[in-house]
Amino acid sequence: MGEALSYENMSLEEFKNLPFVIQLYGKDGPIFENIIKDIPYIKLGKIVRGGYAVAYLDSRRINDLIATIGTAAFEHFPEILSLLGRPSLEAANIMRVQQQPHLDLRGRGTLIGIIDTGIDYTKDAFLHEDGTSKVR
Repeated sequence: MGEALSYENMSLEEFKNLPFVIQLYGKDGPIFENIIKDIPYIKLGKIVRGGYAVAYLDSRRINDLIATIGTAAFEHFPEILSLLGRPSLEAANIMRVQQQPHLDLRGRGTLIGIIDTGIDYTKDAFLHEDGTSKVR
């Protein structure tokens, strides 16, 4: 793995911007925060709605993290790094426009087309609550 980096004096912002750092969501935010507080290759971001802790991990150390705390304590959701990323939307004032209640810009009624080699349309993610398919 090469020479180990020292993260102790690195700010969260510097750490987050390293090319090999990934974002994780820890279940039960305050409990997760306590579990990771002494692990040098993971840094806590913030506690978010639903009781999750956002954390940033040196992805090269994921096996070390799993060996230390297991996998039940965290989830990985890739962050959008494109024109649809939150910072881009905020910088363009799109978030402010979307939050106008009289405009109702929530995507309801939007049809999305995906070209793929196949889809398992029986999965819950593709079914309405009444069991009918969301796939056309």
